[in-house]
Amino acid sequence: EINRAALPIDTSGIPDDAVISQAKLKIYAERISDGDNDGNDFIRIVQTTTASTTSLVAEDYSQIGTIDNPVSGGDLDLTGISPGWVTINLNNAGLSWISKTGWTKLGLREGHDVVDIVPDYNTSTYVNLYTKNSGPDYSPYLEVTYTVPNQIPSIPVGLKVEGEINPTAVEDQTPEFTAVYGDPNPT
Repeated sequence: EINRAALPIDTSGIPDDAVISQAKLKIYAERISDGDNDGNDFIRIVQTTTASTTSLVAEDYSQIGTIDNPVSGGDLDLTGISPGWVTINLNNAGLSWISKTGWTKLGLREGHDVVDIVPDYNTSTYVNLYTKNSGPDYSPYLEVTYTVPNQIPSIPVGLKVEGEINPTAVEDQTPEFTAVYGDPNPT
């Protein structure tokens, strides 16, 4: 039996002008078996084209990455991995799949499925992962690191000279000016 996972993640909160430098897919692995340990015992992040972000239908199975050798968005070798939180770093292809305006549609496939090699049926290689149905503490999530280019502050308001608005007579040879600028950049 070959299983695949679809992991749509709402990434619409990322600013449109953000420059994404890194992303990590975090999944909670309930059980892991690396019985085949033949070099094809890995998990690959793939891009999905499932129609819905809230439900799956049988036809979606073939929409979890291309059928043969799907592009890697990041791989995780299962050798030595233990149950618990597992991190898969997205590579440049995976980073390019992150949507700033909606859902990022990622999926997971096991290595034998990716390279079209039948696994040894006397052993098993798999990762059973928790999903949002297992509770919010175990939901897969995408940790995205990004920067937003600096923006120019707004036109100043509340301009004062020597603490007064529109003073009529300033006798100080070195007057103090104050103004308030709206800085749209985070601190």
